[in-house]
This record gives sequence, C-alpha cells and structure tokens, in this order.
Amino acid sequence: QPAEGPLPAEDRGAPAAPALPADRKLARTATVLLEVGDLEQAAARLRQLALSVGGMVTAEAVSLTAEDGPREDGSSRLVLTVPADRLDETLAAISGLGELRSRTVESVDVTEAMVDVDSRVMTMRESIARLQDLMKRAGSVSDIAQVEAELTGRQSELEALLAQQASLAERVATSPVTVTLLPVDGTAGPGGRGFLAGLESGWQAMAGSAAVALTVLGALLPWLVLAAVVGVPVWLWRRRRARAGGSSQPG
Repeated sequence: QPAEGPLPAEDRGAPAAPALPADRKLARTATVLLEVGDLEQAAARLRQLALSVGGMVTAEAVSLTAEDGPREDGSSRLVLTVPADRLDETLAAISGLGELRSRTVESVDVTEAMVDVDSRVMTMRESIARLQDLMKRAGSVSDIAQVEAELTGRQSELEALLAQQASLAERVATSPVTVTLLPVDGTAGPGGRGFLAGLESGWQAMAGSAAVALTVLGALLPWLVLAAVVGVPVWLWRRRRARAGGSSQPG
C-alpha cells in the first residue's frame, strides 16, 4: 500500500502559491529641503531636470515675495515624479541647485502585496473563464441569469484587482520627489534672516527715529524763535541793571 502524503495543491482545490521573486519590490519616495538664491530660476531648473531624466512635475506650489505691501519670505514646493532607477541621479542633481538643508529617502517593501494581488488576479480570471463556460452549457433562463449575475460580480472584482495591481506597479516603477525651495539667508527681505536682513532692519529703525526727531524739532522751532525774540532782550536788560546796581554801591 503506497504511503499516504499531502495532496497536491490542484487536488485540494486551491491554486499553488507563486514563489517570491529573488529581488524585492521597493516603493521609494524622497523629500528635499533646499535654499536657493532665486526661487523662480530654481523652479525652472527643477522642471528641466525632471524632463531630462524621463519624469515630470506632477505638483507645484509657488509663493514669491511680494513687490508691494508687506513682504514675506517666498517659498516653492514641487513634486517631481521620476523613474525609480534614476532617483539617486535626480537627488544628486537637485543637491547641486542650491544649499542642501535636509534630504530624506523612504522605501516601502511591496513585494508581498504585489505577489498577493498577482495571484488573486490569476485566480479571478480562471474563475471568470469557468463561469463563462458554465453559462454556455446552462439550460434554463433562470440558470443563465444566475450565472450571468455571478459573472458580473467577478468581473467587477477583477477590475478592482487590476487597478490595485497597476497602482503597485506604478509605485515601484516611479519615485516622487518633493522639493521645498527656500530663499537663502539675508535675501528674503526685511522679514528674512541673516546679517544683511538685520542690518537693513536696524538702518530702517534708525532712519525712522531720525524722521521722528526732525518732525518734533520742526513743530517746536516757531516757539523757540519766539522765545528767543522775547527772552533775549529781557535777559540782557536784567543783566545791565544788575551791573549798574553793583557799581553804585560804596566801596
């Protein structure tokens, strides 16, 4: 009598689990904080960089320093979606556009998720094929309607799985890089940072104080002139009178 053993996967009615690939599937993302001298010029160079590596700018938000009214620090944020195999090259090129303040690269292993979705897609397609064959052999109208309803549900599930499969593949094939651009110290206007910004603020404060002092002096000047016109003759008369009184006294 042959020895009993575990039944093959086909006999158990479940598909055999596909083997994990030797290479892992990683979804990589990056964030970069960069200080630059010119926000608009740096943003334009980032757009050109994305195109040069076969990617594109998928999101952009630019806030430039206002010319009139209150001035604030400008900033720009761009999201570059580039091929995953050119991510390191892209990050090196971005670092050369200004002064690098921070850079973060995150990796998520989606190997198991991709294998699971691929397996479910394969199983669902086989189930749909069996239902289509069953509908051809169905005799009554009620049987056909029941099989058709089941087939419609399976096809909807397959479409959802295919969308998930495509999304995972896209995450592995491309890498989004979020780049935040900030103006360098001392070039962001009075509200900025650095020695030049402090020097400019101090100069403006001193000029404002001088303007206030001149305004007060201009308001008091007419009264000072009047006091001089009236007070100086009186002071001179009192001084002569005091001298005359002193000389008339006996020695």
